[in-house]
Amino acid sequence: MNENLTKAMALFDTPEKWAAFCTLCDNRDEMLKVWLSELTDKVQKELDSKWMVTFEHPSNTAVKIYLKEYGDRALSIVWYMDNPRVALWIDPTKHNADIAKSLLKDKLYLDDSYYKSNDWDLYSIEIKELQGDRYPVLYTLSHDSEKLQYIFETYIHKFVTKQTSVFEDICKSVKK
Repeated sequence: MNENLTKAMALFDTPEKWAAFCTLCDNRDEMLKVWLSELTDKVQKELDSKWMVTFEHPSNTAVKIYLKEYGDRALSIVWYMDNPRVALWIDPTKHNADIAKSLLKDKLYLDDSYYKSNDWDLYSIEIKELQGDRYPVLYTLSHDSEKLQYIFETYIHKFVTKQTSVFEDICKSVKK
């Protein structure tokens, strides 16, 4: 028998423990939403009033940060929890992605750790300090405030404080 299965069977050695585990499994997506909501609240507290933080990815696994004045389809910072990374994102159906890429390259001076992505994610950087899929990543960020602060300061803070005016300029320049 598989060693992990043997350990699990020893851990859930009563019907009550097994039922509690099954209940948690059934509610894992709700737990994920709670952790993501807590994370967006923490990030929002770090920003000035020009910025908005939401979680609104099809699978609710990303935090989106954007300037309120330009809306959530304009240039945004998207912090993905699955395959942890931060991307500079734009909706190419509403904004000119080629101009945005050019302006980002010229104005933000992104180093080689950022790579060009697809039409939606203009540039991305992997968050090497976070491992796993959305469940361990969100658990870590929800329960380790030092790690959250480090990730925020390393990957997001520079855009939402020092580069706000650059984001505003790009948002004005790329609307179709």
